[in-house]
Amino acid sequence: MGRKIVPLAASFTELAGKFITAFIMAPMLGYFGVCLIEPITWIVTALIVAGGFIMAYRKEKGISSDMWIGQLTDNKYVVNKGYVTNF
Repeated sequence: MGRKIVPLAASFTELAGKFITAFIMAPMLGYFGVCLIEPITWIVTALIVAGGFIMAYRKEKGISSDMWIGQLTDNKYVVNKGYVTNF
């Protein structure tokens, strides 16, 4: 609860895709345009939701944004900013 922005952004993106389909793609390409834009909007919205999940997961686990790969759980190696250090 409390994470409302990401699903709302994904919904608005899908709605924008529907408008693009109705007003631009359908008159130009007909039914093929409708069939073409539907999976594209689903992929874009899935990327938005996945990005929101990753950001929420990193925030919950306390992973800072400068660790682009993260830490391994066994603490044998730490990968930070692309450099691997051995303990």
